[in-house]
Amino acid sequence: AAEILKYRLPFIVIENLTCNDSLRDFYVLINKKGVHLNLSEVNKSEFLDSNFLKLANEVLVYQNLINLNLFSENSTKRMNDRAFVEELLSYLKLGIKEKKKSIQTIYGDDITSDEYNILRDSFYSVIDKIEKLNRIKPLSETRYKQKNDFYTLFSFIHANEHLSQEVLNYQYQILLILDGV
Repeated sequence: AAEILKYRLPFIVIENLTCNDSLRDFYVLINKKGVHLNLSEVNKSEFLDSNFLKLANEVLVYQNLINLNLFSENSTKRMNDRAFVEELLSYLKLGIKEKKKSIQTIYGDDITSDEYNILRDSFYSVIDKIEKLNRIKPLSETRYKQKNDFYTLFSFIHANEHLSQEVLNYQYQILLILDGV
């Protein structure tokens, strides 16, 4: 009888649900479908009040990012879209590193209000340039819709912020030709 008192019961506390969140959806995912929460879903509950999570959620609804049409409905349902945005933000903060460890480090330390603004503005700047490339040929019709290729394009544009949009447009057209588009 004393052994039962030593048994550890796992549980998750879900707080602050928005009108878009459904406790029933979480229940079905975990208990009926046997789907384990992915890292983004866990981070949402663990770091709910963090600046980094707020930033990721803010940039995720940036219209120029939405215009790129990168995320499927399934990707959005499981928060994989936010996970990808977190990777891009961690690149902006820490450079090219092991993504998952970098994200966990940033969540653990969080970011200041100043870092929040700097990262947001930098993210928007890169996305604005990519959105202009998207007008030449939609990324959704190219290899750059793929996560790794988009990450490479994003990091290239960030590392070459000094290049004019005209030069970026020209380089994008060359990349499309080399890719057979």
